[in-house]
Amino acid sequence: MSRQLLFAFFACLVVTGCATVRTSVLPRELGADHAAQLAAMREPALWQTSSLANYSRRLRLVLAPPRTSRVHVAIRVDTDGSGRMTGHIARRELRDRRWVTEQRRFLIRAERARHLDDIVAQSALWRYDTEYWESEELCFDGVDVFIERTTADGYRFSRANVPCKAPPQFLEVARELVDMAGLANSDVASWLE
Repeated sequence: MSRQLLFAFFACLVVTGCATVRTSVLPRELGADHAAQLAAMREPALWQTSSLANYSRRLRLVLAPPRTSRVHVAIRVDTDGSGRMTGHIARRELRDRRWVTEQRRFLIRAERARHLDDIVAQSALWRYDTEYWESEELCFDGVDVFIERTTADGYRFSRANVPCKAPPQFLEVARELVDMAGLANSDVASWLE
């Protein structure tokens, strides 16, 4: 990673809590906590080329509230070679001093899949290698929100800290994934407010 990109990444994190980077491996700066939580939820490592086997695209929303909440949620939408989408939710939380992981699958109808494709395309989350989301706020205790995507073109991710200012199109994609998963009226949806 170039010095300029590394500086821009840290400047963006300090000022806004968000960044967009195109890479073929999970960036070291995000790797330890992010990868550990995903592994604990038995989620695939989308940054690894092998994760694309049997799929044309994999899209994942990860919500990681402040460490004190002890809850992490991953909502993943996998698109197979025919364009059919299936969804998967993993929720990991600390209950009675034990980590519990719950998983379930959900179906995505064709019209809903087209709508997701449209808002992802309009969001331009991965148009640039690095995107700067400006905010005058300093946020340290918000919810870290990652949207990851892997395709034949490689792995990309966008990150924001909510309630810090994140682009409306970022939040629209996140809310759509939460709604698709049937979590629109849950505690998870409130994390995006």
